[in-house]
Amino acid sequence: MQHLRHERAERRRKQSFIPSPFDRVNGLVKEFALGETFLESLDTFADQPWEEKLTFDRVKPKRPYEPPLFSLSTEEEYRVTLAIINRVANPYINFVSSPDEILLCESLFRHNPSLPAERLARFHFEALLMAEIAKTHLLRLTEQIGCLRGMQAPGTADGSPLFLLQARCERLRMFVARLEEAGGS
Repeated sequence: MQHLRHERAERRRKQSFIPSPFDRVNGLVKEFALGETFLESLDTFADQPWEEKLTFDRVKPKRPYEPPLFSLSTEEEYRVTLAIINRVANPYINFVSSPDEILLCESLFRHNPSLPAERLARFHFEALLMAEIAKTHLLRLTEQIGCLRGMQAPGTADGSPLFLLQARCERLRMFVARLEEAGGS
C-alpha cells in the first residue's frame, strides 16, 4: 500500500504545468494589443519571396516568452485569440513567442510539419523557415550544378555560372549546418 502511494505521489510531482495554446496566444494578444488589423494581416499574409531574404550571417533569436498562467481577457481579446487559433490551426501555435511567429506559423508547418518540439521552442520561426527553404534550394542547386558540370569547360573563370552556383550552395549548406549544430541535431 505504501509503495502505491509513493508511486502516485511521484506521478503527480512530475507533471509540470503547460500553458494551453489559448493562454499563450491570448498573452501575446494582450501584450502586443493585437486586434482587427493583425487578423487582417494574418488573412492576407502569404509566402513572401523568402529566397531573396535569406541572410546567412544572422539568425533571429527567439524572444523569451512566458505566457500567463491564466488568461483574463476582454471580449475583444477573447475573440481575436480564438480567431488566431482557428486561423492558424496547427500544433506549432504552442511554441509562438511573438506576433511575427504567429504569422510564420502556417508557412513553417507547410514546409515541415514534423519539426521537433525542442527546435520549435529554441529557434525563431523565421530561422527555421529559412533553413527549410534553404534545404529545398540545396536540392535544386545540386541538380543545376550537375547539369552545368557536364557543359562547362575545365579551367573556367571564377565568375562562371557553375562557380556562382557552387558558392551559393556552400553558403546554404553552412547556414543549415550552423542552425542544426546550434540545435544539437
